[in-house]
Amino acid sequence: MTTTSAKPSIRAGSVHDFVERLAAMETGPAATNFFNRAVPENALRRHNLEIYLQEMLDRRPKVLLVGEAPGFRGMRITGVPFTNRTPGPSETELGTPFRQELAGLFGISSIVAVGNVAHHSLHRSGLAIPKIRHPAHGGRSGFKRGLEQLLAAGMQA
Repeated sequence: MTTTSAKPSIRAGSVHDFVERLAAMETGPAATNFFNRAVPENALRRHNLEIYLQEMLDRRPKVLLVGEAPGFRGMRITGVPFTNRTPGPSETELGTPFRQELAGLFGISSIVAVGNVAHHSLHRSGLAIPKIRHPAHGGRSGFKRGLEQLLAAGMQA
């Protein structure tokens, strides 16, 4: 008798496909697609993002934190996506299908804005979601407290 552990409904190929669609996204002159295949250095970022998303399969996340402004060693090195400045309305519109697909792939039940910039951007997309403090500039404890309050109020992690 063979038993298998239950896995999320996401197929391994769909993570790769998601990253490939992200790499193919055309951006405007004020933005950089750090996954674009035209830049050889982006191969490592695509690879890192695929590893990260594959690892998330085992964790089955139910909450998607959306924020902006990574630390000085942010996305440029890791490949884990986070915007490096306030996205404009057209950029928010470009990112909306990817956020929606990512939430669908992982069965995300809750989206939380990390900071005012993310909150305004998501609000422009038509989402009314909770906001917690961004951890930068001394906000680490406020970020942690905000997340704990949402969890205590019944948000599914």
